[in-house]
Amino acid sequence: TIHDVLFLDFPLYFPKSYRVKNRFLFERSAKESDVVLTVSDYSKQRIQKHFGINEVSVTYNAFDPVFLEDYNKPEIQSYIKSAFGIENFFLFVSRFEPRKNHLTLLKVFIENKYYSDRMLVFIGNKAIDCEELNKYYQEIPKEIKKRIKFLEKISFSDLVAFTRASDLSIYPSIAEGFGIPPLESLAAETPVICSNSTAMSDFDFIESFLFNPLDKDEMNEKIIQALIHPDWKSNKQKMLEKYSWENSADEFLKMIERV
Repeated sequence: TIHDVLFLDFPLYFPKSYRVKNRFLFERSAKESDVVLTVSDYSKQRIQKHFGINEVSVTYNAFDPVFLEDYNKPEIQSYIKSAFGIENFFLFVSRFEPRKNHLTLLKVFIENKYYSDRMLVFIGNKAIDCEELNKYYQEIPKEIKKRIKFLEKISFSDLVAFTRASDLSIYPSIAEGFGIPPLESLAAETPVICSNSTAMSDFDFIESFLFNPLDKDEMNEKIIQALIHPDWKSNKQKMLEKYSWENSADEFLKMIERV
Protein backbone atom coordinates (compact mmCIF):
# COMPACT_ATOMS: atom_id res chain seq x y z
CA THR A 1 0.00 0.00 0.00
CA ILE A 2 1.30 3.43 -1.01
CA HIS A 3 -0.68 6.17 0.70
CA ASP A 4 0.56 8.93 -1.61
CA VAL A 5 3.54 10.31 -3.51
CA LEU A 6 3.07 13.92 -2.48
CA PHE A 7 6.82 14.25 -1.95
CA LEU A 8 7.21 13.98 -5.75
CA ASP A 9 4.42 16.42 -6.63
CA PHE A 10 5.13 18.95 -3.85
CA PRO A 11 8.87 18.62 -3.18
CA LEU A 12 9.14 21.98 -1.39
CA TYR A 13 7.14 20.58 1.53
CA PHE A 14 9.47 17.63 2.17
CA PRO A 15 13.16 17.32 3.17
CA LYS A 16 15.51 16.26 0.36
CA SER A 17 16.65 13.13 2.21
CA TYR A 18 13.03 12.01 2.55
CA ARG A 19 12.36 12.57 -1.16
CA VAL A 20 15.45 10.69 -2.37
CA LYS A 21 15.06 7.73 -0.03
CA ASN A 22 11.35 7.23 -0.60
CA ARG A 23 11.48 7.71 -4.35
CA PHE A 24 13.74 4.66 -4.50
CA LEU A 25 11.91 2.59 -1.89
CA PHE A 26 8.36 3.33 -3.07
CA GLU A 27 9.05 2.67 -6.74
CA ARG A 28 11.02 -0.53 -6.15
CA SER A 29 8.44 -1.87 -3.70
CA ALA A 30 5.57 -1.13 -6.07
CA LYS A 31 7.22 -2.78 -9.06
CA GLU A 32 8.08 -5.92 -7.09
CA SER A 33 4.64 -6.29 -5.45
CA ASP A 34 1.88 -8.61 -6.65
CA VAL A 35 -0.79 -6.18 -5.46
CA VAL A 36 -0.43 -2.39 -5.31
CA LEU A 37 -3.02 -0.49 -3.31
CA THR A 38 -3.58 3.16 -2.54
CA VAL A 39 -6.22 5.20 -0.72
CA SER A 40 -7.61 7.64 -3.29
CA ASP A 41 -8.20 8.09 -7.00
CA TYR A 42 -5.81 11.04 -6.93
CA SER A 43 -2.98 8.95 -5.45
CA LYS A 44 -3.67 6.19 -7.96
CA GLN A 45 -3.20 8.58 -10.88
CA ARG A 46 0.01 10.03 -9.43
CA ILE A 47 1.52 6.59 -8.66
CA GLN A 48 0.74 5.45 -12.19
CA LYS A 49 2.36 8.57 -13.64
CA HIS A 50 5.53 8.57 -11.53
CA PHE A 51 6.21 4.82 -11.44
CA GLY A 52 4.68 3.65 -14.72
CA ILE A 53 2.46 1.09 -13.01
CA ASN A 54 -0.98 0.47 -14.52
CA GLU A 55 -2.43 -2.04 -12.05
CA VAL A 56 -3.20 0.03 -8.95
CA SER A 57 -6.33 -0.57 -6.91
CA VAL A 58 -8.02 1.96 -4.61
CA THR A 59 -9.03 0.95 -1.11
CA TYR A 60 -10.44 4.17 0.30
CA ASN A 61 -9.73 5.25 3.85
CA ALA A 62 -12.70 5.53 6.17
CA PHE A 63 -13.26 6.38 9.86
CA ASP A 64 -13.82 4.79 13.25
CA PRO A 65 -17.51 3.85 13.68
CA VAL A 66 -17.57 5.58 17.08
CA PHE A 67 -18.12 8.84 15.16
CA LEU A 68 -21.51 7.48 14.07
CA GLU A 69 -22.77 6.86 17.60
CA ASP A 70 -25.57 9.01 19.03
CA TYR A 71 -24.62 11.73 21.49
CA ASN A 72 -26.00 14.80 23.25
CA LYS A 73 -24.28 17.85 21.75
CA PRO A 74 -24.96 20.27 24.66
CA GLU A 75 -23.51 17.70 27.09
CA ILE A 76 -20.39 17.25 24.96
CA GLN A 77 -19.98 21.01 24.62
CA SER A 78 -20.32 21.38 28.39
CA TYR A 79 -17.57 18.77 28.89
CA ILE A 80 -15.19 20.55 26.49
CA LYS A 81 -15.83 23.84 28.25
CA SER A 82 -15.22 22.44 31.73
CA ALA A 83 -12.20 20.31 30.76
CA PHE A 84 -10.46 22.69 28.36
CA GLY A 85 -12.07 26.12 28.79
CA ILE A 86 -13.12 26.08 25.14
CA GLU A 87 -16.55 26.83 23.66
CA ASN A 88 -18.12 28.09 20.41
CA PHE A 89 -15.20 27.03 18.25
CA PHE A 90 -13.95 26.14 14.78
CA LEU A 91 -11.84 22.97 14.60
CA PHE A 92 -8.89 21.86 12.46
CA VAL A 93 -7.44 18.40 13.13
CA SER A 94 -4.03 17.76 11.57
CA ARG A 95 -0.39 17.43 12.47
CA PHE A 96 1.64 20.58 11.89
CA GLU A 97 3.38 20.85 8.52
CA PRO A 98 3.47 23.84 6.13
CA ARG A 99 1.39 21.96 3.52
CA LYS A 100 -1.42 21.57 6.04
CA ASN A 101 -2.05 25.30 5.67
CA HIS A 102 -2.76 26.31 9.25
CA LEU A 103 -1.53 29.80 8.40
CA THR A 104 -4.23 30.65 5.85
CA LEU A 105 -6.98 29.45 8.19
CA LEU A 106 -5.54 31.51 11.02
CA LYS A 107 -5.46 34.60 8.80
CA VAL A 108 -9.09 34.08 7.75
CA PHE A 109 -10.11 33.68 11.38
CA ILE A 110 -8.41 36.92 12.44
CA GLU A 111 -9.02 39.11 9.39
CA ASN A 112 -12.75 38.39 9.53
CA LYS A 113 -12.85 38.91 13.30
CA TYR A 114 -14.36 35.54 14.13
CA TYR A 115 -12.51 35.81 17.44
CA SER A 116 -15.22 38.22 18.63
CA ASP A 117 -17.61 35.34 19.33
CA ARG A 118 -15.76 32.13 18.50
CA MET A 119 -12.52 30.31 19.21
CA LEU A 120 -10.20 28.49 16.82
CA VAL A 121 -8.84 25.10 17.91
CA PHE A 122 -5.91 23.33 16.25
CA ILE A 123 -5.45 19.71 17.31
CA GLY A 124 -2.33 17.88 16.17
CA ASN A 125 1.31 17.15 16.92
CA LYS A 126 4.25 19.01 15.43
CA ALA A 127 5.89 17.27 12.46
CA ILE A 128 7.69 19.84 10.29
CA ASP A 129 8.41 23.35 11.55
CA CYS A 130 6.05 26.03 10.20
CA GLU A 131 8.20 29.18 10.33
CA GLU A 132 5.66 31.52 8.69
CA LEU A 133 2.90 30.33 10.99
CA ASN A 134 5.07 30.80 14.06
CA LYS A 135 6.07 34.32 13.01
CA TYR A 136 2.50 35.36 12.23
CA TYR A 137 1.20 33.98 15.52
CA GLN A 138 3.81 35.83 17.57
CA GLU A 139 2.56 39.14 16.16
CA ILE A 140 -1.07 38.53 17.15
CA PRO A 141 -2.33 40.71 20.05
CA LYS A 142 -2.59 38.91 23.39
CA GLU A 143 -6.35 39.32 23.65
CA ILE A 144 -6.85 37.59 20.31
CA LYS A 145 -4.34 34.84 21.15
CA LYS A 146 -6.63 33.84 24.00
CA ARG A 147 -9.19 32.85 21.37
CA ILE A 148 -6.75 30.49 19.59
CA LYS A 149 -5.82 27.11 21.08
CA PHE A 150 -3.10 24.66 20.02
CA LEU A 151 -3.58 21.19 21.52
CA GLU A 152 -1.17 18.25 21.25
CA LYS A 153 -1.36 14.62 22.38
CA ILE A 154 -5.14 14.69 22.76
CA SER A 155 -6.66 11.31 23.62
CA PHE A 156 -8.86 9.64 21.04
CA SER A 157 -11.95 10.01 23.23
CA ASP A 158 -11.30 13.75 23.57
CA LEU A 159 -10.71 14.02 19.81
CA VAL A 160 -14.16 12.52 19.26
CA ALA A 161 -15.60 14.95 21.80
CA PHE A 162 -13.98 17.96 20.12
CA THR A 163 -15.28 16.81 16.73
CA ARG A 164 -18.81 16.52 18.10
CA ALA A 165 -18.72 19.79 20.03
CA SER A 166 -17.35 22.08 17.33
CA ASP A 167 -19.52 24.56 15.44
CA LEU A 168 -17.61 23.90 12.23
CA SER A 169 -14.81 21.61 11.10
CA ILE A 170 -12.37 23.19 8.62
CA TYR A 171 -9.79 21.26 6.60
CA PRO A 172 -7.70 23.72 4.52
CA SER A 173 -4.78 21.45 3.57
CA ILE A 174 -2.92 22.17 0.32
CA ALA A 175 -1.88 18.59 -0.42
CA GLU A 176 -3.20 15.25 0.86
CA GLY A 177 -3.20 11.63 -0.18
CA PHE A 178 -6.63 11.35 1.41
CA GLY A 179 -7.87 13.31 4.46
CA ILE A 180 -9.85 11.45 7.14
CA PRO A 181 -10.92 14.30 9.51
CA PRO A 182 -13.61 15.66 7.11
CA LEU A 183 -15.20 12.19 7.08
CA GLU A 184 -15.05 11.96 10.88
CA SER A 185 -16.71 15.36 11.24
CA LEU A 186 -19.49 14.55 8.85
CA ALA A 187 -20.06 11.16 10.50
CA ALA A 188 -20.44 13.05 13.79
CA GLU A 189 -22.94 15.40 12.11
CA THR A 190 -20.66 18.41 12.43
CA PRO A 191 -20.76 20.88 9.51
CA VAL A 192 -17.53 20.70 7.51
CA ILE A 193 -15.77 22.65 4.77
CA CYS A 194 -12.72 21.31 2.99
CA SER A 195 -9.95 22.15 0.55
CA ASN A 196 -10.59 21.09 -3.05
CA SER A 197 -6.91 20.31 -3.69
CA THR A 198 -5.32 16.94 -4.57
CA ALA A 199 -7.17 13.92 -3.12
CA MET A 200 -9.80 16.06 -1.45
CA SER A 201 -11.19 17.04 -4.85
CA ASP A 202 -12.72 13.53 -4.79
CA PHE A 203 -14.96 14.49 -1.86
CA ASP A 204 -18.01 15.11 -4.03
CA PHE A 205 -20.28 14.42 -1.05
CA ILE A 206 -19.46 17.97 0.14
CA GLU A 207 -18.96 19.49 -3.29
CA SER A 208 -20.71 22.75 -2.41
CA PHE A 209 -18.44 23.16 0.64
CA LEU A 210 -15.08 22.73 -1.09
CA PHE A 211 -12.75 25.72 -1.55
CA ASN A 212 -9.39 26.74 -2.94
CA PRO A 213 -7.06 26.43 0.08
CA LEU A 214 -5.00 29.46 -0.99
CA ASP A 215 -8.01 31.76 -1.51
CA LYS A 216 -8.86 33.44 1.80
CA ASP A 217 -12.03 35.05 0.46
CA GLU A 218 -13.38 31.75 -0.82
CA MET A 219 -12.58 30.01 2.45
CA ASN A 220 -14.47 32.70 4.34
CA GLU A 221 -17.44 32.41 1.98
CA LYS A 222 -17.63 28.69 2.68
CA ILE A 223 -17.43 29.29 6.44
CA ILE A 224 -20.40 31.64 6.24
CA GLN A 225 -22.30 29.26 3.99
CA ALA A 226 -21.69 26.26 6.27
CA LEU A 227 -22.78 28.16 9.38
CA ILE A 228 -26.03 29.28 7.74
CA HIS A 229 -26.78 26.15 5.69
CA PRO A 230 -24.79 23.24 7.16
CA ASP A 231 -26.60 20.57 5.07
CA TRP A 232 -24.80 17.69 6.77
CA LYS A 233 -27.69 15.21 6.51
CA SER A 234 -27.65 14.56 2.77
CA ASN A 235 -23.87 14.94 2.64
CA LYS A 236 -23.44 12.34 5.37
CA GLN A 237 -25.51 9.78 3.50
CA LYS A 238 -23.50 10.27 0.29
CA MET A 239 -20.27 9.87 2.22
CA LEU A 240 -21.40 6.66 3.94
CA GLU A 241 -22.25 5.05 0.61
CA LYS A 242 -18.68 5.44 -0.65
CA TYR A 243 -16.33 5.38 2.32
CA SER A 244 -16.30 2.40 4.68
CA TRP A 245 -13.68 -0.11 5.79
CA GLU A 246 -16.02 -2.88 4.62
CA ASN A 247 -16.01 -1.58 1.05
CA SER A 248 -12.24 -1.27 1.11
CA ALA A 249 -11.86 -4.80 2.49
CA ASP A 250 -14.04 -6.12 -0.35
CA GLU A 251 -11.87 -4.37 -2.93
CA PHE A 252 -8.71 -5.73 -1.30
CA LEU A 253 -10.13 -9.26 -1.40
CA LYS A 254 -10.94 -8.90 -5.11
CA MET A 255 -7.32 -7.96 -5.81
CA ILE A 256 -6.01 -10.94 -3.82
CA GLU A 257 -8.34 -13.34 -5.62
CA ARG A 258 -7.32 -11.92 -8.98
CA VAL A 259 -3.66 -12.62 -8.21
